[in-house]
This record gives sequence, structure tokens and C-alpha cells, in this order.
Amino acid sequence: MIKNIGIIGGSGKIGTTFKKAFESVGLNVMVTDHKTKDQENDLINKSEWIILCVPIDKTLQVFDSVKNKIRKDQVFSDFTSVKSILGDNTYDFEFISCHPLFGPLNNIIGQNIVTIPISSGSFYKNIKAIFLSLIHISEPTRPERIAFGGVGLKKKGGGGGGGGGGG
Repeated sequence: MIKNIGIIGGSGKIGTTFKKAFESVGLNVMVTDHKTKDQENDLINKSEWIILCVPIDKTLQVFDSVKNKIRKDQVFSDFTSVKSILGDNTYDFEFISCHPLFGPLNNIIGQNIVTIPISSGSFYKNIKAIFLSLIHISEPTRPERIAFGGVGLKKKGGGGGGGGGGG
């Protein structure tokens, strides 16, 4: 069960949005950025779910620097939209790529996010449950959601989602 989340690049706009969202449902969140890189190993060691949330042009460089530190009992996600580069390999850890279809917000209710299991494991159900605690998850019904092979998120109590990919 995921209780501790580490967001590498978590002091930026998207990282801060998700930090607040995860903390709102009682999860512990630790963040690092380029100014606190010396705390990255501590973040990796203490987190069940490690999220990469850095600028797109830094994604591969940062991923290459941390991928060998991620244990088999952890899950890794990127929120950076660089799916083809990261998904071309196999990994010893569970890897769930996530693509928020929105920019920085105060509240993610009513928005859409796509989740793509790159390597399978037991954490995927837990990640879906975490997103469910933030907003309602439904099966994809729109072609643009199905094309990504993910799940759509929509506001609790019905209603369509907003955001950039359909809603």
C-alpha cells in the first residue's frame, strides 16, 4: 500500500499541484528539485511511489540518474509526457506512466489523467485507488482516452471531466 510518495521535480507547478492533491487525502509527500538534489537518495529510499515531474528536456537525464536506485518493492511514474523514450526498455521495478491532461491547478477534480502500465506489478490498483480518492475514475469511453490505453478521471457524482484531452 502506498503511503509515502516522492516527487522528483516536485517544487514546480505540476509537482506542487499533485503534492497538494496527495496530501489532501492523507498521503506523505516528499519533494526534491535541482536545488535539493542532495536529498534525492533519501526521497527514493523513503517512498513507495516515486514520481518524476521535471521539465521535458530534463526527463531522460534525471531518469537515467535515478532508475538504478529504484527497488523492486517500489513503483515509478513519470508525469512528463515523454512516453516513447522511457517506455522503450524493461525495468525491474513497476513503472506506471501518467499523463495529466491539464496544467497546474488548485484542484484536480474534474480533470483527466491517462495512466499507462509500462511494466506490470501490484501497485497499479493502488495508484488507481489513490486517484479515485481524489476524483472518480471511470473506464475510458472516448477514443482519445482509449488511444492512450489509460483511464479517464471525472468529477465525483457524475459529470464530465474538463481538461485538455476530452471531458
